[in-house]
Amino acid sequence: MSEETYSFENFPYRTLSIPIDRSKLLHSITEELSAHTQKVENRRVVKLADLGTCEKETLLPIIPQMIANSKISLKDEVVYGKSVLTGKTYRLFPTSSPALAVYNLFNGTNTIERVCGTVRDAHDWTEEFTFDYVRGVFLSLVVAGLCMPKE
Repeated sequence: MSEETYSFENFPYRTLSIPIDRSKLLHSITEELSAHTQKVENRRVVKLADLGTCEKETLLPIIPQMIANSKISLKDEVVYGKSVLTGKTYRLFPTSSPALAVYNLFNGTNTIERVCGTVRDAHDWTEEFTFDYVRGVFLSLVVAGLCMPKE
């Protein structure tokens, strides 16, 4: 996560590079680091690294959840996250950023679509900008090893 920019709406469409320390990887996600979209039967499987290339329709039903035992802290009005998967601490975003509200909605119960609706209403943003912003926050947290789709 870049310390210089918080332009989450500009997160590029690309395969994600996820620097996970294999020795710290949780058993529940060792099978090809896959993330599952909702639909119990005939569910579509998307590898975590491929989330960055997914179209809107694939991401909207995903339920983001923070990875257990990762540490979130505040210092000098900035939110930091320490990943249990990487052991690294990342500067995430200022506490004044709309990203904090997005992060708080990634609670394992809200879909990306619901998060977008809540954020769009709160900020009077366009649907396209809101999706791009929420997508960028989500994927930034995935890359940092702090968040993943709920299975």
